Amino acid sequence: MDREENELGVSCIAVPVFDIHGRVPYAVSISLSTSRLKQVGEKNLLNHWRETAQAILMNWDFTVRDDLGAIT
Repeated sequence: MDREENELGVSCIAVPVFDIHGRVPYAVSISLSTSRLKQVGEKNLLNHWRETAQAILMNWDFTVRDDLGAIT
């Protein structure tokens, strides 16, 4: 989660993509305005983004783990 650390007014959420060995060869991320993130809600967007990443990766031997990527 990037909360305007790199660019004022811009936030980013990333979800790790684990391979079958538990390594993280990829990540899926989305950037949006901080004001839009506040409208949507961090947890809501993160849950939706996990579901979206899982749908994209269903045909691969990778998975999006639910225990990581939590907002801290």
